Amino acid sequence: MEVPSNLPSKPNVQPDLKIFQQQLVKLFTSEREREHFLQSTSTEYATFQSIQLLPKAPVVIYADLLKTAADGVMSSIFPAVRTYFEEDQWTHLIEDYLQAYPPSHYRLNFIAQNFSQYLGQLTVEEPWLAEIADYEYQELAVEESIEPSANGSFTPLLSQTDIMTLCPLLNQTLCHRRYPFDVVEAVDAILNDTLLPVPPIKKPTIVVFFRDPETHRCRQLKLGRVAESVLLATLEDKHTYAEILGKCLAIESNAKIEDRLAELLGIVNDFHEADLFTGNFKCASGGS
Repeated sequence: MEVPSNLPSKPNVQPDLKIFQQQLVKLFTSEREREHFLQSTSTEYATFQSIQLLPKAPVVIYADLLKTAADGVMSSIFPAVRTYFEEDQWTHLIEDYLQAYPPSHYRLNFIAQNFSQYLGQLTVEEPWLAEIADYEYQELAVEESIEPSANGSFTPLLSQTDIMTLCPLLNQTLCHRRYPFDVVEAVDAILNDTLLPVPPIKKPTIVVFFRDPETHRCRQLKLGRVAESVLLATLEDKHTYAEILGKCLAIESNAKIEDRLAELLGIVNDFHEADLFTGNFKCASGGS
């Protein structure tokens, strides 16, 4: 497309790259700003903020492409959240979100990373929406985590010596969440049972997300308080199994010590089978 003869062939001064990007994102994501820009002159070119001689036709095309792509990406990442909004509501929500949190990366998946925070500020009377968004986003975040999740070597716990000297190897892609609402049941009900979206029940829910070492897909475990205590003890430092069990046994409980110990050892075994613990290794301290 040629520059009209009544306009200079080169702009006097263009903004630096970062400002240029920020201004273009604003123009692409704000319908109000875009309409003002398109109607600002009768020519095929116009100035937007500090960007001079910007052609109008590509702006319309790129804005439509971004809108369609953003809608598709956000709907695929947040399918349960999406069901709580009508079509027009969702469209305006995404547009407003992109203005509040402009894309910071060329990969479109990255536009989703602040959506839970955005919903938390927007829907203070419906805090569970932000929780559901966070829950749904973790699947993407864990699968794209740069942390390794490969299996390590594993020595079966066949003796007291093994328990005293070996430490579990924690899956490095782990993400641990506590939600005041039972978002797990709510999302399952919406996506699997095709039920009408209703507010989840207010019930504290503990969830861990981690990447499967073989399939590289995100896995989730819903934990009870005892299982969480095993996880938290493991997160503190490189503790042996014996030290982890000792910390968890110290927590007040009405159960007999033998029953409590059997429960904890069962949880350790479950963590290994699920690949939340991806192996074990001999601690340098030897459990001392």
